[in-house]
Amino acid sequence: MASAARVLKYLSFGLVAFYAVFGCAFIIGEVLTDPGGLRGVLLTLSWLVPMAALVVCAALWPRMATNLLTIAAAIVALFILIDLAFDIVHEDDVGPVGAIAAFAVAVPLGVLGLRRPVHAGWLLVLVGAPLLASLHGSAMAVAVPVVLVGGLYLLAGYRK
Repeated sequence: MASAARVLKYLSFGLVAFYAVFGCAFIIGEVLTDPGGLRGVLLTLSWLVPMAALVVCAALWPRMATNLLTIAAAIVALFILIDLAFDIVHEDDVGPVGAIAAFAVAVPLGVLGLRRPVHAGWLLVLVGAPLLASLHGSAMAVAVPVVLVGGLYLLAGYRK
């Protein structure tokens, strides 16, 4: 049974790594195209630097990262739910802020899942579920892989 859990855990991590590389490439390409220039660079850095810091934290200090990512996931999920209810962010003007915030939290959660699969799995589901409810194209592109990986981490954690 432990080997099945290990396979699920590393499969989940592989999916997150694939998702992170291609997701980053796509988002960075879009932001550097529109709005582009210095604004595009600054917008990219505004989510990429915190995401990278949380990835390093999750890899090196999983106990501290668990607390940080729990708070970050709760804030992102709450923001997405409030945005769904009150339409705070006009995506036509500024882009899919909730989806990018969920992506920026989901990647470090995927790294945390190597050490704490159950906790990371529940947090991934927490972040992805509000995006599933929004039914927007960009939100679905983030939500489906996030919830899928969250479910795989939960299976891995509970199969131990």
